[in-house]
Amino acid sequence: MKASWGKVRIGVIAVLSAVAIAIAVAAIPTVSHAIGAILTGFDSNSLPGNDDGSTGLVPLGFSISFFGQTYEQVYINNNGNLTFDSPLSTYTPFPLSTTQHVIIAPFFADVDTRVGNVVTYGEGTVDGHAAFAATWPGVGCYAETTSVLNYFQVVLINRSDVDSGDFDIEFNYDSIQWESGQASGGSASCQGGSAARVGFSNGSNVPGSSFELPGSGVPGSFLDSNSVSGLIHNSTFGSPLAGRYVYSVRNGAPIIPLVVNTLSDSSTSGDGLCSLREAINNANSPNFDTTGGDCLVSTGTATINFSVSGTITLSSALPAIASSSGSLTIDGTGQTITVDGANSFGVLTVNSGATVNLNLLTIAHGNNAVQGGGILNDGTLTVINSAFTANNSATGFGGGIFSDGTLTVTNSTFSNNSASEGGGIETLGGGLTVTNSTFFNNSAGLFGGGITNNGGTTVVSSCSSPTTARQDSAAAASTLMAAR
Repeated sequence: MKASWGKVRIGVIAVLSAVAIAIAVAAIPTVSHAIGAILTGFDSNSLPGNDDGSTGLVPLGFSISFFGQTYEQVYINNNGNLTFDSPLSTYTPFPLSTTQHVIIAPFFADVDTRVGNVVTYGEGTVDGHAAFAATWPGVGCYAETTSVLNYFQVVLINRSDVDSGDFDIEFNYDSIQWESGQASGGSASCQGGSAARVGFSNGSNVPGSSFELPGSGVPGSFLDSNSVSGLIHNSTFGSPLAGRYVYSVRNGAPIIPLVVNTLSDSSTSGDGLCSLREAINNANSPNFDTTGGDCLVSTGTATINFSVSGTITLSSALPAIASSSGSLTIDGTGQTITVDGANSFGVLTVNSGATVNLNLLTIAHGNNAVQGGGILNDGTLTVINSAFTANNSATGFGGGIFSDGTLTVTNSTFSNNSASEGGGIETLGGGLTVTNSTFFNNSAGLFGGGITNNGGTTVVSSCSSPTTARQDSAAAASTLMAAR
């Protein structure tokens, strides 16, 4: 029964009895949906159709250490989340930084399974590791709406092979067509209102004890119709499939992204805005906050995400990424991010011993007269799904990237970059691997309009330099690549 002030349940208890929890799989409605990111199996049990209900405590099949506490059992809540301390019947999603529950939420919103498909769960394996998963396989929203359906899953993967209690959290999405129930301000098609939240928390409300995927609580952010930030269109860095988000928990601590929430390059310490510059400074200083609380503290293996889209115009070169940062990933997933050197500064330096991964970024208008107009790499740099445009090292080397370390480039574009040698890329030592990438309209005064190999091993495959008036050019070598 529905009332304007919320939902009233008559004759329904929030926690379903253990006897009712396990029903025959054959009784579960058949789901005719193509499998994408969602893993098959893990469906030996199901939660009977309900509104705002939960299972009793269900064994994981292994122990996990989450924010320093050990858990072996979990409650599966119909409304798109797992809790470890008690069941959760709340249907309107709240900021996970404010909860007192220990929670992992693949899609916290008002799921209604009184009609249509129901939640399934069970144990299995992922890549040889024991795992536990709960799947919402095409579920509707309140009130008994099945004209729009969501397909999502959470998988907990035992990684005790790394250390006791270690595990991975994997969120998988095949389709997200609604974001809020009608008792949470949603429309008849369950859109708008108090939108879904994705993330996790230990319930302490202490800074650094929770994480929400950028876009949480923002209507329209996670829907399939949003080609920029929709959950099915993105993934975490290194995930093999669109729609898959993986978060590692090591020594009880989730590796929580540092979220850049401003396009300004001049935010002041303690102003509540985490700039890219501040996030890199914290990544360079593990377990220490240099930002006055603006950014989360890095644990030594950090990921920087963005909750804003647009151009970050630099007032000076970004801080060099130090070896102390461990492995740092700067990931533009879900946003459109350009880091612009204002034709005055090299954008980024990767120091020797540092490991950096870049995903879905544009590096533009960097300028370093000596080497690396866009990026100077002396460490280990991996670039995926990114673009380098109009960077310049006119009297030096490597307009887009100069690398004296190890450089891997995949699915990326280099255009309108210029240098004396290696308009797009110049490598001096280490190794260079370039795959499925495009170079056009780059130029060099001497060698290699696209790429110059000046030492080390270079492998280039499935790359192109369009044979048009825009193709790469150099005085001594007009092909895609020149070796010296």
